[in-house]
Amino acid sequence: MVGATGYTGRALLRILLRHPRVSVSMVTSSREAGRKLSEVVPEFESVSDLILSPQSEALKRRQDVLFLCL
Repeated sequence: MVGATGYTGRALLRILLRHPRVSVSMVTSSREAGRKLSEVVPEFESVSDLILSPQSEALKRRQDVLFLCL
């Protein structure tokens, strides 16, 4: 997911992290890369240990689906 820390990204993550058939493998943020998602968005502290990557990394990895939340 590109733009995970913005309003749209957070709303979509709330849905996807609870979905039984979805696995979120990458979240990005242009300003917060390298930090834990839960440090930037505390509401995800108990449900995610994902690390925010730079947005450019999203294009380098093979993914089934890529959400652009810009």
